[in-house]
Amino acid sequence: MRILVAVDGSHDSLTAVREMAHRLWPPQSLIRILYVDEHGAELEPTEAPRRAPGVPPSFRDVAGHALEKAAASFDAACRCDVSVETAVRSGRAADAILAEAAAWDADLIVVGSQGKGSLERILLGSVSAAVTARAGCSVEVVRSRRWDVSQPHAGRQHP
Repeated sequence: MRILVAVDGSHDSLTAVREMAHRLWPPQSLIRILYVDEHGAELEPTEAPRRAPGVPPSFRDVAGHALEKAAASFDAACRCDVSVETAVRSGRAADAILAEAAAWDADLIVVGSQGKGSLERILLGSVSAAVTARAGCSVEVVRSRRWDVSQPHAGRQHP
């Protein structure tokens, strides 16, 4: 099985990674963790995103940090025989995710329910909604649980 997990460094995308890392996948499944740079840099799939030559340090730090954190989640939690690689693509997030999924022949695309900011979502539309509407394979949108700190027991049930 080929699972494409899109990350942007946000809380929701890392929640999606942790959710996928704790699942039991069929033996020899392939997991590709994808970071989309909407400003241009692109790297081939690799085991070490920070070591790629010719990538500006500021970008390398942002993408590398998000990818390293995501890959570490799989290393720490995954209890199955999977291969994990990372990739960076450029372009609009939804378009790049869909193109990567098609080119890589993904069986499943996984995205967080919200990305970096609500203003971006209002202006550009929801990446998860666009991917879900246009994907040629299954898509899972992982929603983070967020508790209202002013209501310590909101949404929770007591035994």
